Amino acid sequence: MSKRVSCGITLLSLVLFIGGCGGPEAVNVRENADQQAIDDYKKLVAAEEAANAGSEGKEAPRPE
Repeated sequence: MSKRVSCGITLLSLVLFIGGCGGPEAVNVRENADQQAIDDYKKLVAAEEAANAGSEGKEAPRPE
């Protein structure tokens, strides 16, 4: 790799490290989500937990 490319990558990494991806304030996802999205998420979690509870103690099927 050329010296110029190496320096460019190093500089870009340094800028991204110092600059970060956003502001210093924390983001509250609950405040930014609408109620429908929260309800959909809760349904998804409940369905996944039910699927996991039904498969406990069973061995996963092996592909033939």
